[in-house]
Amino acid sequence: MPPLNHISPDEQLKHSPAKLQSALEADGQTFAGEITMNPAFEDDNDTLDHNSVVSSGLRLEHSSPASSLHPQATSPGELGVRKGRWWFDSILAQHGVTIDENQSRYYLQVYLEEIHPMYPFIHPPAIWETFNEMWQYSTPWPTAESPEGEHMRVSMALVCFCLALGRCSISSRIADPSGVSSSGWSLYCVGKSLLQDLLETSNTATKSLLMLQVLIVRSGRAYFLQVIYLFRLDANQKAARVLALTVSVAHTIGIHRQSTIDNMPAFYNQLYCRAWWVIYMIDRRIALESGKPFLIQDSNVDTALPIDLSDEWMARFSTRNETMVELQHEITAEVARDILPSPIPYVVAMIRYSRVAGKAWEVLYGVKASNAPTFAMVEYVDTVLCKLLDTAPKNLRYDPDEPYESQFSTSLRWQIKQTVILSTV
Repeated sequence: MPPLNHISPDEQLKHSPAKLQSALEADGQTFAGEITMNPAFEDDNDTLDHNSVVSSGLRLEHSSPASSLHPQATSPGELGVRKGRWWFDSILAQHGVTIDENQSRYYLQVYLEEIHPMYPFIHPPAIWETFNEMWQYSTPWPTAESPEGEHMRVSMALVCFCLALGRCSISSRIADPSGVSSSGWSLYCVGKSLLQDLLETSNTATKSLLMLQVLIVRSGRAYFLQVIYLFRLDANQKAARVLALTVSVAHTIGIHRQSTIDNMPAFYNQLYCRAWWVIYMIDRRIALESGKPFLIQDSNVDTALPIDLSDEWMARFSTRNETMVELQHEITAEVARDILPSPIPYVVAMIRYSRVAGKAWEVLYGVKASNAPTFAMVEYVDTVLCKLLDTAPKNLRYDPDEPYESQFSTSLRWQIKQTVILSTV
């Protein structure tokens, strides 16, 4: 662990908004954000315990969802039972953060309801398991430098990025100090500190599914979450840099090739598959918004699309070693079952749209594109994209001629959000 920077919490908090502002693009920044080679993969012994099937439907009566994190007084007796997690508490203190369990639980629930349906690359029961471990003060924690401690740090970084995204999702999202302070930036910084320097992280951890998930979150909020977090803050330049690292890690693991994940246990096969395609979607989204080239080339990708398997099914097979081929009978039965709504059909539709949108971008704006695209070419591209949306599942198609109430009377909030996003991309 790097030495603790002995700056008072007040000083840390005072400089936090300035650090956030420096991450945002000054030109036109509104703080509005978003509506929400052989592969070098080695069998990862970084086994995750996903036996817990904690329901993601935990509900919390919270009087002020947008209120800031309130410090809580720590009694002398509590200090004794918290000493096992001193390294986590020291990072919280470094950033002037004191987290409340109930409020954090609310933020995580917001993340799972607002962000996860758009980018379902994590396994919710596993996130809840790590979250619950954070509050078990009397349980001995591994040292930060041990392999177990390294795994714990990355797991907790993932949770912190999820909390930051949840916090950001209910913030005022406006260009004034209150908007900046309510963005979850301090939680994001805690997650970054937990990761430490990536170059100091072990080679195994760097190539693990957990680290990939972290990178994904960081872009938008743990690397992938970091990408999503920064993207939602309109910090597209920083998001693009973290995304580049995420894509590099994914390519190093080799999950852009089906042959890499074919021999994995079914649970990891699908989590890596989902992670890859979420990275792909974000790559296309950031490129289209920024006008910069894509990082991922379709000619190098043959990973299959994710299969609509429920969290319960995934949890049941999380510790088993059978491959997708060996579980074909169970998978067929699960897909045919009348299960609760899942975000996977939306992801598949968005992957197909992203592919076509990428081709359209190349035709209109690529190196070999005409300096002045003809009207006929633009119209053709628009027609192709519209026809693709018409092939989306019925529950993801928006009919402007049908009354809103009747069209979405049986839909969940996140399903409505998916439909609206898909119809307006």
